[in-house]
Amino acid sequence: MFQPGVAGVVPQVATDIQRANGTLRVAESLAAMGGPALAALLLTAGSVPLVLALDAGTFAVSGLCLLLLRLPTAAQAATTTAARTASTWQNLREGWQEFRSRTWLWAVILAWVVNGVTAFGPIHPLTTLLVAEDHGSAGLGLVWTAFGIGSVLGV
Repeated sequence: MFQPGVAGVVPQVATDIQRANGTLRVAESLAAMGGPALAALLLTAGSVPLVLALDAGTFAVSGLCLLLLRLPTAAQAATTTAARTASTWQNLREGWQEFRSRTWLWAVILAWVVNGVTAFGPIHPLTTLLVAEDHGSAGLGLVWTAFGIGSVLGV
């Protein structure tokens, strides 16, 4: 539920939406790169309960940050939402027409759906199971760190 929430809040708090979204994606990629390495280090130096407690602490900090956000009131949002609703439906219709007119895009979308279901979906649980079994938490941290680096580099 967090990702859709972030996507909905960005236009309300950012003046440059494209830059804000770009910054979020870079931060996510950096977290994907550094998180597993940090987790492996913490697991090696500490214990599972300690790592889970630290992870819970990061969620608490995130929740506090969300509480401190100053979003528009419901009345302010309603006036802008009413004005946007008509253009939203128009944008959706135009976007659907553009999508339907580009058959090559259908193939790209289908390829990504197949990839998500057959490759990317199973990769997380299977990698975790197989790598941790043979190489422990340090090996698993290294694999996910490499995955994060590849994400940052766009590989």
